[in-house]
Amino acid sequence: HNVPYLLQGGLGMPDREYYTSDKPEMQKLRDAYKAHVVATMKLAQDKWPEVVSDRVMSIETLIARAHATRVESEDVHQPVAVDVAELKTRAPGIDWDAFFEGAGFAPKRVWLWQPQAIAKLAALVDSEPLAEWKDWMKFHVVDEGAPFLSKAFVDEGFAFYGKALEGTPQLRERWKRGVDATGDALGFAIGKLYVAKYFSPDAKAKCAAMVDDLVKAFGARIDKLAWMSAATKAKAKAKLLTLKVGVGYPDRWLDYSALDVKRGDAYGNAQRASMFEYRRSITKLAAPVDRGEWAMVPQLVDAVNLPLMNALNFPA
Repeated sequence: HNVPYLLQGGLGMPDREYYTSDKPEMQKLRDAYKAHVVATMKLAQDKWPEVVSDRVMSIETLIARAHATRVESEDVHQPVAVDVAELKTRAPGIDWDAFFEGAGFAPKRVWLWQPQAIAKLAALVDSEPLAEWKDWMKFHVVDEGAPFLSKAFVDEGFAFYGKALEGTPQLRERWKRGVDATGDALGFAIGKLYVAKYFSPDAKAKCAAMVDDLVKAFGARIDKLAWMSAATKAKAKAKLLTLKVGVGYPDRWLDYSALDVKRGDAYGNAQRASMFEYRRSITKLAAPVDRGEWAMVPQLVDAVNLPLMNALNFPA
């Protein structure tokens, strides 16, 4: 089954430690982040950029303190499944009906990945002034759109996230960023063109045959294991039969016909592409799991193991 998860979020910097650590480098980054909020809101012609910056840092520091740590978040046994009705009493403070209406779907049951953090975050929504939440959200709307706005926004975003946060010395050339943005929005459409030129059906067939031989060899190895019981071998062989190995590119290409791409509207295109992917994810909740779905585009130099799907992808 595909299921909806709720996870902690809301921070502009990568992790709670960036807000709570006493290390000098973290304090320096907090100062740089506050300055970035001021600069961004000045570009957005906000009347009170310093006030917005103070409120963003105040809200996000409270959010960070509510967050589970990275170690806690890696515990795969901590998530719990709750009915939405139970969520209202388990995590009061957020109007959950309005939340899911805004999210565009109405689940009866959700999984909480960091249950204690989600309860604390919901309480923050109720306890902190609405005006502060509005300024926090206003900044993030502008900040997330910055890569698709004018050069001043792009440069300011890179000055913090690229230079200060990641240590990247120079912004990538504009055409490369354009290629990246197109790939993010239309990755499988580009992949279809890529394999048509560089990865023939014959090449795919040869690779698939090699994979089949590997799977058969793996099955033969299971049969010969001295330390595994007959019942356990049967379980292992049954799992091997469900293994799905994707080679080169997916059997079915993603249909982008519902995505409206407009020449000259980079910001709008990015927004519509994001919503296209989001809505595509939402539709999965009502559909059987597609074990042939790919997690990587064919033109990516990489490979991936998908344990929950018992699948692997080897891009072209």
